Amino acid sequence: MQGTITRRLAPILAGAVFAAMTTVAGAATTHAHRYTVTDLGHVSGVSLNDAGQVVGTRERTGGGFAGFVWDAKQGFRELGTPGGAWVQPAAISSNGVVVGHSYGNGAPATPFVWSEGRGMRAIDLPASALYGEAVGINRQGTVLLKVRFSAADSIYTWNENGGLQPVALGDEARGVGYFPTDINDQGSILGHHYSPVTPFVRFSDGQQSEFGTLDGSWSGPSDINNQGWVVGTAGTNPTEVCHDSLCWTEETPHAFVWNPETGLVDLDAGDPSAQSYAHAINDAGTVVGLTVGEGAFLWEQGQKTFLNTVLKPAGYDIRDARDINASGQILAYASDGRTVLLSPAPEPETLALFVAGLGALAWRTRRRHRALKAA
Repeated sequence: MQGTITRRLAPILAGAVFAAMTTVAGAATTHAHRYTVTDLGHVSGVSLNDAGQVVGTRERTGGGFAGFVWDAKQGFRELGTPGGAWVQPAAISSNGVVVGHSYGNGAPATPFVWSEGRGMRAIDLPASALYGEAVGINRQGTVLLKVRFSAADSIYTWNENGGLQPVALGDEARGVGYFPTDINDQGSILGHHYSPVTPFVRFSDGQQSEFGTLDGSWSGPSDINNQGWVVGTAGTNPTEVCHDSLCWTEETPHAFVWNPETGLVDLDAGDPSAQSYAHAINDAGTVVGLTVGEGAFLWEQGQKTFLNTVLKPAGYDIRDARDINASGQILAYASDGRTVLLSPAPEPETLALFVAGLGALAWRTRRRHRALKAA
């Protein structure tokens, strides 16, 4: 009888816990997060995935820089090298595959892919290529590469099944080259032209969007999310500056968000003196970056928050936010050169709501248990 009651109560208890967690999650979205800090030390973190894994570089004993992957359970692990003394990771996929490039020891830049099961491997380039760099990877394992030839840089993709494939953007004959920056899980490729420096998105269906600039002459994209939203930095407020007989135009960098519906949105519109850079955007549309003189920022729903105002521990001066994952964790740099991982922490009222909710659910469960037992 007891086993029967327990089996009958199991789905009730599971539903109760789920309801409590859902209530807390809903409450958390209506409160500004504060952040706890995990200090990774004097390393250079460059990318963060949805599992909370960080990749980057740190100095190697004896010279050069080693690539690493870090997570909360295993700590730091060195990636090894495909040949060069300097290993520069660029990105880590949601399932923990790392890409980047190595160089040094007389070797040109060589792209690599690293995974837990297969270790470090070089990606072979065409025989006529001078060098190459892997700059991004998506969940499906498609790697985005910049490959240098004698005339210009070209864009390639690589995966385990199809190998290396060129990406034709339609005006290769101009010979000005392209700089790829990111690839999302749908296979959309983000990058910019070299001359002029203007961004584009080549969507997975083959369509391509060129989205120009703000009121300046250049626009550099940095990240694309799975909804096709793009962030980056663009020149604004062009001003002629002259010294002696030499004149040139200076522009103020402003962070931007772009999507096909709204076009370019200046995150510092109305403030011509602000100098800002947007580095990353997650699938919720939350943007992180840097405002010169103010520090790292988070932008969501039209509001900018400076991260130094929402840290739980004291003693950190967060200068630049480089990446953000689906859970809202942020990879950032402190002013003393340390890499830190910021994790959202529920506010006290949210924790109180969680405890109160569990208490009420426990009371209802006990009443249900007594009723079943009496039956």
